Amino acid sequence: MKQCSICGSSDTAVICRVPLRTGTGMKRTQKPYDIYRCAACDTIWHENDAYSSREYYETAQYRMELEGSSSIEDFYARHDRECLDKFRYTGTDIFRNKIVADIGCGGGGWLDFLKGVARTTVAVEPSETYRKHLKEKGHRAYPYMNDAARDFPCMTDVLASFDEIEHVDDPQLFADDAFRLLKEGGRLIVGTPTDLRHLRELLGAEFDSFVFSVQHPWVFAEKGLRLLFEKAGFKDVTVKQYMRYGLGNVFAWLKERTPNGDVDFPCISQTVNEAWKANLAETGYGDYLVVHAVK
Repeated sequence: MKQCSICGSSDTAVICRVPLRTGTGMKRTQKPYDIYRCAACDTIWHENDAYSSREYYETAQYRMELEGSSSIEDFYARHDRECLDKFRYTGTDIFRNKIVADIGCGGGGWLDFLKGVARTTVAVEPSETYRKHLKEKGHRAYPYMNDAARDFPCMTDVLASFDEIEHVDDPQLFADDAFRLLKEGGRLIVGTPTDLRHLRELLGAEFDSFVFSVQHPWVFAEKGLRLLFEKAGFKDVTVKQYMRYGLGNVFAWLKERTPNGDVDFPCISQTVNEAWKANLAETGYGDYLVVHAVK
């Protein structure tokens, strides 16, 4: 059986074998993939083959397959709404006059909101197309963290990264590079989606071919994430669960058997929605994990 590269355990097993989703819709790979889970740290992964190369993430093809567009305007239309959630994870009181890095920032919508507060905004993004726009907006743009570290060695006050670590070939290298980029006492905030445990339990095997995608070779749980950043040298590592989607998302899945994001139903009030999200986060069924740590 395969050894877990996160914790080193050999207590791993194939939990399913499914074609992988290749983008936002329901398109699938022709071949099925073995999906592994480590019993020791709860990390889930699959082999990443052609999608593990840096060159893939540097191309417009990656964005086209993931989101159906590589234009900067479409990026803003799709992701600007996520900025409020990001500030919910980070707060707003840690950025003023600081050097702030966003790792895997895409078109940099969240950094745009920080531009007038932070002293320097460092944008790390493999896409050459997006880096061109990032530079035009005044961000210091680099393809990878080790490139940024040449100009900002151990200088960054706050390093944030959302929806990025699940894409990388080597998560431990990601954590190590983040440690090198941060200054002593600097703060790390990293967010990543879970395996949507509540929907997997409700929908069973048919949901597996949605939650696992070619662009996400890793699905983390709290144990594995904490271990990654502790091994890199971070202190005070904590992991908090959040629930981003309301009860209407579950109803839509049960009704349509397809992703719909947040869906409003007349029978679901905002009070019920917020109680639902709080309950899932508290009981370990959240759909998003956020790591906080200090160098």
